[in-house]
Amino acid sequence: MNNVNEFIAKYDVASVGMKHKLQHDLVKIARSRTTDMNVRLTATKRLENERLRQEMFADIAKTAKEYRICLKALEKITHQALLADVAKHAAIYWIRFKAAKILTDPVLLADVARGVENYDIRLEVARKLEDEALRQKVLADIAKNAWDGGTCLEALEQLTNQSLLADVAMNAIYKDIRFEALNRLEDGQLSRAEFVEVVKTSKDALFRWEVVKRLENEHLFQEVCVDILKSVEDWGVRLEVASKLEDEALRQKVLADIAKNAWDKAVRNEAINQLMK
Repeated sequence: MNNVNEFIAKYDVASVGMKHKLQHDLVKIARSRTTDMNVRLTATKRLENERLRQEMFADIAKTAKEYRICLKALEKITHQALLADVAKHAAIYWIRFKAAKILTDPVLLADVARGVENYDIRLEVARKLEDEALRQKVLADIAKNAWDGGTCLEALEQLTNQSLLADVAMNAIYKDIRFEALNRLEDGQLSRAEFVEVVKTSKDALFRWEVVKRLENEHLFQEVCVDILKSVEDWGVRLEVASKLEDEALRQKVLADIAKNAWDKAVRNEAINQLMK
């Protein structure tokens, strides 16, 4: 069937019985997964049962392969639970995103925030959450785990809970996000034990360096300094680390290497100045 209007014209809608039959047949068309989506959409628009209309619009928005048809169906959905269902399960990403953007019910927003896998959609939903504790928890999860660094940063910028910031600082997948979270932490938010754990377990030498500078543990500090000199090629960082070394022989060796090989003239000159002291 290609033309629903021609199909409808065959019915004598003046007759109550025929009118009921027409609605019955339109329901069949609207529900049929094998029928062309344009036809399903048109049939759904002609349904008189509003609950069924909403359900069929949601089904089309979730399952149609063509974005234009999905969007037309989505624009007809007013039922909040169905919008939440589309936000979680629509086949097309942008339909899920738009459904989340339209959704306003606080309970359903919380459900989508917990259940949807896409981090951009979760971030969109988090903006509207009324439960601040849940909102902060969702933002922290996004900041730690989202694939896109921009999404991580946008979530981090809204994160104010200090214990969650500490969690992001220790566990975010992106180094820049860990650095930013560390900078947003207020003094005392990470315990000494937590700082030590970060220093000992982090695989990122530069991050370990930023953390260990805040830790009053000279033995561990010196241990990290030596480790960084083995793995970090940045001449500016090597110069900063060398200036903190207690092992004078190692310090002199590193400074000489910097003075000879650093590409930045200012870094070479500073190394020379330290050697001459």
